[in-house]
Amino acid sequence: MQTSKTLRPIFSPAIVSPAIVSKAVVFLAVCVVFTALAGQALRAQEESAKSARRATIPPQTEKIDKAIEATWADAGIRPSPVEEDLKWCRRVF
Repeated sequence: MQTSKTLRPIFSPAIVSPAIVSKAVVFLAVCVVFTALAGQALRAQEESAKSARRATIPPQTEKIDKAIEATWADAGIRPSPVEEDLKWCRRVF
């Protein structure tokens, strides 16, 4: 015995009203703005941390760093970009 049920589409106009769609669009816009602002704040925090580290470098270390950088420049060597710790450890080992 076969029974046939009428299936109702999930996104029928009776279920998804324009008010719900507009609220979803506003929510997504707020999420995008929040993500952009959080990214800017994170970049600013990283820059301030870098400048704080530079401020605490002893003069001897700066002299050694400049000598190494001069040797690299003479040899035409560029240092690789800074990597996260996990990737650096994986490459070392």
